[in-house]
Amino acid sequence: MNNMQKKIKHLEFIQTIIGRQAKNSFLLKGWIVTLVAATFVLPIDDAIDRKSILVYFLIVIFGLLDTYYLWQEKKFRCLFDHVRKFKDDKVDFDMNTTEIAKKTGCSWIDALFSPPIYIFYLTLMLFTITFLNWR
Repeated sequence: MNNMQKKIKHLEFIQTIIGRQAKNSFLLKGWIVTLVAATFVLPIDDAIDRKSILVYFLIVIFGLLDTYYLWQEKKFRCLFDHVRKFKDDKVDFDMNTTEIAKKTGCSWIDALFSPPIYIFYLTLMLFTITFLNWR
């Protein structure tokens, strides 16, 4: 295998991980919408406070998990960009994202406040608040 093929193979490995993280994020969004919708069909009674706390808790937990997957995806995108710029003979198949994330400033907080996270989960939270308080 020549050096160019090694570089391409390394980039393919990284791209596979990026795709898996994006798929995980997509699945989490599907699950939280399903769970929130399932809580809406539960009978409304005096336990509305307990039900709303459960829904808000689920939204926060799934939002944090989604943020984690987005953060991992961003770190691997930074690694992809870094490896892409390598000279062909420098490919070492390193998949560690720690150093590259520090160099590029890719942080968990950046992922938390990125539009795919806060727009989706804030909208879901506002919709839930509106629905649960609508009697």
